[in-house]
Amino acid sequence: KQWYQRRVAITAGENGVDNRATADDMDEVRQQNMAYEYLCHLEEAKKWIETCIDADLGATIDIEEALRNGVSLAKLGNYFAPDVVPEKKIYDTDLSRFMKRGLHFKHTDNINYWMNAMASIGLPQIFFPTTPDL
Repeated sequence: KQWYQRRVAITAGENGVDNRATADDMDEVRQQNMAYEYLCHLEEAKKWIETCIDADLGATIDIEEALRNGVSLAKLGNYFAPDVVPEKKIYDTDLSRFMKRGLHFKHTDNINYWMNAMASIGLPQIFFPTTPDL
């Protein structure tokens, strides 16, 4: 709402004076719109993942951090391809190791399991993120 009020204030004008938005002002509004849309898409993805794995991933703005260790992604892979990602293969399912020691190289295996599950259901490779993306 704040960005919209700012946009209105920028373009409304006072006392008949033309206060057209500058390029910087319009760029700021565009960037805020992009951030808002990104958060909306992130919330949709978060809700879908939470529904599939029956777990809470925390706040939407923290989802990227929550997916970083790959545990939730591996659980998602188990949801749609249990033969490719058996639950017993998922490293640190209770996140106890992650909470104590942080990210471990074995967490990368979780991401690889998820990507193998995506490949097994025929998702085109163009939609696959790379490990550093996560």
